[in-house]
Amino acid sequence: MHQHPITTRQAYHNEPKFQVQHVQYWGSTSNTSSCGAKLYPPVIAKGRPAGTTEDDIPYLFATAILLDAEGNPVPEQLGGSFSAAAVGLDEQRRSSSSTGHPVAFMFPDLNIAYEGTYSIRVDVYRVDYVSGQGAILVDQVETRMFAVCDADVPCQRPSSDERSVLRKLRDQGYSVPSSPA
Repeated sequence: MHQHPITTRQAYHNEPKFQVQHVQYWGSTSNTSSCGAKLYPPVIAKGRPAGTTEDDIPYLFATAILLDAEGNPVPEQLGGSFSAAAVGLDEQRRSSSSTGHPVAFMFPDLNIAYEGTYSIRVDVYRVDYVSGQGAILVDQVETRMFAVCDADVPCQRPSSDERSVLRKLRDQGYSVPSSPA
């Protein structure tokens, strides 16, 4: 289930059911990050995972997986917390056609150890107590490619859309990292 990478701007205007937020940082002019530095703004996948309802929120979790330029997983190069529980987002505007409750999965301290070109895929799972499988993959989304180099790279500021999601999470009592700069 490999999807084409999307940017924050494309995702916002096309309004897919599920998207990765906070990738404008990777879409900046430099399009780079420093080796070992926490990615900021943090990676946050948000939206309505396929086939889920509001009742599923307590049973949803996600994992972040680092992919190299060819799309191969390179988990040994990703540091930080690469699993996250679902957070129900309080949305002001609700579409009558929405089939699921908007949720977010925040990865506040991801970092990448080595230079290279990468993307991060977020896999969303629902705990499955019925079939005995443990968990079922319900959705995936991927950032666009970005470069990591062994040099200092200035931290990017979140866009207004990104700040809005960060503010919603803070308002709901979640620990959201501040800008390192």
